[in-house]
Amino acid sequence: MKPEEVFILDSSALLALFRGGEPGQKVELILQKGGRHGVELYLSAVDWGKCYSALLQQEKPRQVKEFLEKVENSALSIVAVNKKISAEAALLAEEYRVPYEKAFAPSLGTITDGKVVTADPELQAVEEAVEVLWL
Repeated sequence: MKPEEVFILDSSALLALFRGGEPGQKVELILQKGGRHGVELYLSAVDWGKCYSALLQQEKPRQVKEFLEKVENSALSIVAVNKKISAEAALLAEEYRVPYEKAFAPSLGTITDGKVVTADPELQAVEEAVEVLWL
């Protein structure tokens, strides 16, 4: 059965959640939606690692660990990168001139027909390929 809604978070969406404010609240509402029937939430393992690295550089390790445990216990599914996702990311990066490591959320968006949740202005170009929900 096809889900009613699919959201793909990128690393900037997770960072917004950590930092709070209005963008963080939007992400929190999306995570709450994920607990409902018919709504799926995804995050690529690349974006997970990118967020983890950025937080470790800026925050105390204990805060980072607690935050990431909270995320892991949410309805968000962390998707391992495979050949299909990697190839789609490469195609999007080339066609829309975005950095390859930033193309994983949009690649999941095209594969799942989901909305990419981001605050990253470099992803504006991919709006031709996938729906983007801006934070």
